[in-house]
Amino acid sequence: GHGFDGYSNLIDVHINHLRKKVERGFSSKLIHTVKGVGYARFDASAGSYSVEYGPDTTAPTLTPQDPVDGADFVNPGSEIVARFSEGMDPQSISASAIQLLKAGVPIPASVRYDALDQTIHLKPSAALQTGTTYTVVATGGAGGPTDLAGNPMAGDVTWSFTTMPDPGCPCSVWTSQDAPLV
Repeated sequence: GHGFDGYSNLIDVHINHLRKKVERGFSSKLIHTVKGVGYARFDASAGSYSVEYGPDTTAPTLTPQDPVDGADFVNPGSEIVARFSEGMDPQSISASAIQLLKAGVPIPASVRYDALDQTIHLKPSAALQTGTTYTVVATGGAGGPTDLAGNPMAGDVTWSFTTMPDPGCPCSVWTSQDAPLV
């Protein structure tokens, strides 16, 4: 996302400038390059250090934010928001992978991923019906959203909510006998 070219030397150039500034006058390096992984900063105190890096094999998780599972009186015009535990591959997030259902039937909705706060935003194409229970299903495993390392969610994530009931309007402060004539 955001047009970043992972093969650019932009980071290397800035780290080199930072090294020159912060390591001036020190006999040991403060910033260490770990080839193929990135950069690390270690305290300049004496001692030996061991750092182990490995591939990311942790499945991402998804947590409903708004509305939460079991919520009642949800505004029928609300956007549905959930947060991933880590950065996700935007290409893996689609309306077929994240669905809004009413009685098991998909409701047309758009899905947007916000990489900055790692959230999905599900926006129904039309206002939801009042007093109705809806379910959101995010598909786990193959065909579902994956993190930046390609790991899918371990399983489906499902939560439900109910929209606010119909207020029974049109409403009036007047009884039918006392209503002003228009």
